[in-house]
Amino acid sequence: MIWDSVHQFVPTLIQGDAIGDYTLWLRTKLLEKSISSEIFVSVENNETQNLTHSFDEMEGLSNCSKNTLLLYHVAQASTCAQFILDRAEPLGLIFHNFTPPEQLINWDGALAGDLLSAERELKQLAQRAQIAICDSSYNASKLHGLGLTNTTVVPLPIRINKPLSPVKPLDNPTILFVGRIAPNKAFQDIIAAAALLRTEIPNVKVRFVGDTSFTSYYSYLTKLVNQLALEDVVTFTGRVTETQLANEYLSAQVFCCLSDHEGFGVPILEAMKLGLPVIAYNAAAVPETLGSAGLLINNKSPAMVATAIERVMTDQNLSKSMIAAGKQRASIFSESNTASKFFSAINSMGYYEN
Repeated sequence: MIWDSVHQFVPTLIQGDAIGDYTLWLRTKLLEKSISSEIFVSVENNETQNLTHSFDEMEGLSNCSKNTLLLYHVAQASTCAQFILDRAEPLGLIFHNFTPPEQLINWDGALAGDLLSAERELKQLAQRAQIAICDSSYNASKLHGLGLTNTTVVPLPIRINKPLSPVKPLDNPTILFVGRIAPNKAFQDIIAAAALLRTEIPNVKVRFVGDTSFTSYYSYLTKLVNQLALEDVVTFTGRVTETQLANEYLSAQVFCCLSDHEGFGVPILEAMKLGLPVIAYNAAAVPETLGSAGLLINNKSPAMVATAIERVMTDQNLSKSMIAAGKQRASIFSESNTASKFFSAINSMGYYEN
């Protein structure tokens, strides 16, 4: 069926964040098809408050009916969840997954507790929803385990493009990783590998691009960098603009992801789209996202990672073949492909009586 209204709910909307950007992109695509669409949040963000409404304002802003679909982006605990559970409209989940609480408990007990709450909310949402749109088959399998089997895999679109005035590659061989500074991203494993790699490639550099607000973990990483005397090797850029991000990809020689948990892994595909060979650890959804277009490693000991990076940096034939494969892989995740799959998924739903 074709919906008159499709409203999205997200705990908070942050531009530059994969989920935030995807939420805004979906709204644009819905409006292009003359489908009424608003974004409702439980916590307003100063940078995006002009684009959102508090979820408790929904009644006054839209005429809801059987022909109105609610979509909830699941990535953390939120007061939106109970509000949606109490509603009568058809519900679809957009499931991005969330970090296993055990990976955060030693760093932020409160956050780990919130994720445990998110797990409990998800069980209720899985019983209430009629469909789930998942970034990956890995994410879909989690919902299958909770009894929600009507799932469709709709990967996030890879929208990054080469800047009009791209920068030249850095003079020093550079390893890049992009992601919020958080324990599940395992930045310390890249740092440890860099310490070894420096003996073979003395001028190697490492650049970490992403938000540094997870203070306990970020403090640990900066201390580790100091202990290993890598202050002139490792750089934390913090958040950057879209143009700056593209230039980071274009300036590096290798993208290295050693995350212990990823529900999808947008930066992996961004790197491949912009011609950067990818080395990644075989965990969670990473192998599904990477496909056969990068170097997937099952052992991320410092020696193994350093050896893999050195090989890609010094073997031009290998690097060129990885770049070509990566660009081909990334082309699958186009905006048009994602939009087509998304509308096919929501239009496959019929009327629902709660």
